[in-house]
Amino acid sequence: MRKKISAMIMTLALIMAAFFIGITPASAQQMPGQPEVEVRDVSNSEVEQVAGAYVEISAIQESYQQRLSNVQDPQEAQKLQQQANEEMTEVVENSGISVDQYNEIMLMAQMDEDIRFRILEEIEEMQ
Repeated sequence: MRKKISAMIMTLALIMAAFFIGITPASAQQMPGQPEVEVRDVSNSEVEQVAGAYVEISAIQESYQQRLSNVQDPQEAQKLQQQANEEMTEVVENSGISVDQYNEIMLMAQMDEDIRFRILEEIEEMQ
């Protein structure tokens, strides 16, 4: 279960970074590397905010992924991606942290087992 959630966090962090910097998930897979982030202490409050946003973002991502799979028109697909991006941005901002903070913490979770474990625990408690 933890491996599945950990893989989901890594995947979502890359997708979220791709959405927030304005590229599509397909081109995100071709990126040579991830932005470098210096691991720092993450407060319990930040962990709760990130986990809460993650749970909501996962639902949004799943919903839009299903909708996008049925779209043939590239313009319609782009419109749906933009809507998804706006909804995910709103979720993060309503959680009490900025999109940059969210992305930074998700990237740190990929690099630091303790941060990743704390976020995973919080996500499990929410579900």
